Amino acid sequence: MVALLRPRCRRFIFQGRDIVEHRAAMKDGWDQKIRRFLDKYTGRPLNHWNPESPNFMVFDHPDPDGDRLVLTFAWLNMMKSDFDGEEFPLAMDALDRRFKGEPFDKDAVKFSHWYRAPGPTQ
Repeated sequence: MVALLRPRCRRFIFQGRDIVEHRAAMKDGWDQKIRRFLDKYTGRPLNHWNPESPNFMVFDHPDPDGDRLVLTFAWLNMMKSDFDGEEFPLAMDALDRRFKGEPFDKDAVKFSHWYRAPGPTQ
């Protein structure tokens, strides 16, 4: 909690309008034992000092339609895109199986939040 008051954290808290949500995500993601922020999905330490790093700390909506925020890696957030917290692990498992030579399971994920996907042509 002390880390939330430090100048290095202020830039994360005061970006945009979601100040309360940013504070809550940072409070939930702080590990006092190792004194680092942790990724919500993997539990691995985040990099909060180098914006050029793919391991840089960013905020993510676990549910694309929701307001709650969590901390995650920049690269993971870009991969997650429009998946929710339940769909993302299913998609990664399907890709992992495909990379091992198994057929891709097209029914593994519902894609319920894919707003950017083109709609059916009429």
